[in-house]
Amino acid sequence: MVDIIVIVVFFVFVTYFVLFILQRKLIYRAPHPSYLLYKKYKNQSLVLTTSDFTNLYGWCTPTQAEISLDIEIIYFGGNAQDSCTVLKTLSVLPAHNIFTFNYRGYGQSEGHPSENFLFRDSLEIFDLVRSKNPKSKIVVIGYSLGSAIAGYLATHREVHKLVLLCPLSSISRIASERFLIPRIIVKDSFDLERTAKKIEAYSLVILAENELDIPASHSRSVYENISGQKLLKVIINENHNTIFDSKETISSINAFIQHDNR
Repeated sequence: MVDIIVIVVFFVFVTYFVLFILQRKLIYRAPHPSYLLYKKYKNQSLVLTTSDFTNLYGWCTPTQAEISLDIEIIYFGGNAQDSCTVLKTLSVLPAHNIFTFNYRGYGQSEGHPSENFLFRDSLEIFDLVRSKNPKSKIVVIGYSLGSAIAGYLATHREVHKLVLLCPLSSISRIASERFLIPRIIVKDSFDLERTAKKIEAYSLVILAENELDIPASHSRSVYENISGQKLLKVIINENHNTIFDSKETISSINAFIQHDNR
């Protein structure tokens, strides 16, 4: 009996050790580079050299909106998303430009992603956008993993409005509840639920009715913890991966941006 317990303990230890070592490869699932889209948006491409001399590749795309407000939009994508793939979808929003950059290690961006790096990069991206149009209002949109980055940014810079699509509560909570992985071994927690308590920007939280990737209770906890003015929208008949396929998603963001919350 003692031998069996020792074997089980050893197996659990090895499993957790492997997860500790490989977890970032599981969290950051960089997609294959979208070279055809890179070519399409070549004239709108940007390179941001960060404070640690890492080159991040992204885009500044003018919108095609009928109404163009004095607004710039910054978009942060999901953990397996090439951000340029949503430029066309977001181009109808009422703003001057859509800014987005691929995370470190994604697309043509250099480096290796981590929570600290992505948070720090978000501040430098914001500062770049602000320098290009000092008088504009900046709306930040974050999807899935990007919701945690957008939320962090909103607590460190003056964000006009914040949109969180399919937001996660934290990676450590998902790991603990779904996979029984101790939170203590999770390196990159992305604890948006805790960050939300400091978010004062006017916020729109969008959920997918058929969400399977992130428990609805997690996303609702984020919404409930946002300290500032907020709205909640559930997109019917969509799931985590089809949320951008719905016209209702874009129309909801459009209406939110144009709404005067004063």
